[in-house]
Amino acid sequence: MRTTLFFQRHVGWALQISCLILPVLTALILTFVILSPPIFPTLALYELKGVVYVNSTDTIYEASNSSYSPTRKVRFSILLGPGGGCMKYDHERSICQRTLQFKPSPSYLHLPPDETFIENFPTMGWMAFSHVALVLVGLSVISFSLGPFVPDCYFISTGILWIASMYSPIFVLMGMGFGLLSLDSNLTDVVPKVEGSIRDTVFLVFVIPILIILSTAVITQVCSKIKLEDPPGESADRTRDNVDIELQVQPSIDKCGN
Repeated sequence: MRTTLFFQRHVGWALQISCLILPVLTALILTFVILSPPIFPTLALYELKGVVYVNSTDTIYEASNSSYSPTRKVRFSILLGPGGGCMKYDHERSICQRTLQFKPSPSYLHLPPDETFIENFPTMGWMAFSHVALVLVGLSVISFSLGPFVPDCYFISTGILWIASMYSPIFVLMGMGFGLLSLDSNLTDVVPKVEGSIRDTVFLVFVIPILIILSTAVITQVCSKIKLEDPPGESADRTRDNVDIELQVQPSIDKCGN
């Protein structure tokens, strides 16, 4: 497919590729975060830790008094992120679920009969904000990639990124923030007792909006070269070329006539 004359004159492949580096990097980081923790457990944003008491066979829950059978304390942990959650009980293999409606399994975690942890566990719908941000950035990258062939796609790409840059600080940061706060508030005084902590990877939640805003600024530079009153269509460029050719040929014809 042939590139337009506007692209050849004002953009070029070097600028086209360099402008795509930051948006593509942003999309990759968003993808990694969205796939955590089921695919990338180390990128989980939140971690819950708790303790249950089980009998020596590790099959049923026993009360803490030893009149029934010997019990021991077993630790469990839960990782949460935009991609769902992962549960780990003692030394058993982790179980992960890729869903926006993640709920821990009481049987796998050997929770007591009087547990209130599951019923107070909040829905994880707020994780969907990062998915929307990825869709917007992805559409912008695709539109910008079509710019060399369809210059109007530069406007589409810029418009999508402007929406993403306004959307991400408001919804991603607030969505993630309120989501993490809801975990702390809903899981207070539950049975068994759990302790929640924000992992260091939460800094990505703040980095992503910055990358989106920077990507918008970079791509806007290319779009700013397009004059709205003179669209950079192929036909317009060809018309200007024809005029230049006629101006160059006319003096030669005059000389021949003389």
